[in-house]
Amino acid sequence: MATLGDIDKINKNITSAPAKAIQTLHKLIFEDIPKDRKNRKRLKEFSGFTFELDSKDFKLKKEFINNSFTEAELGTICSILCINDGTKED
Repeated sequence: MATLGDIDKINKNITSAPAKAIQTLHKLIFEDIPKDRKNRKRLKEFSGFTFELDSKDFKLKKEFINNSFTEAELGTICSILCINDGTKED
């Protein structure tokens, strides 16, 4: 399975994004912000979530995102991942 680092534009975005944006993306994916300097490396190695769309884990992740991030933070994440952003309900 491809990783985020395998996707050229996303790899470049992760490399060049400010530290705060990287911490926000790391928090979304891994639900923590470690205090080391390997956040970018871990993000580039990420190959996707393993849960199904109708699973309890998916619902928990969605709830975590809705309760943990502002619209501006979600917009930053979408920008790094080359996703056209919509509303928080999307």
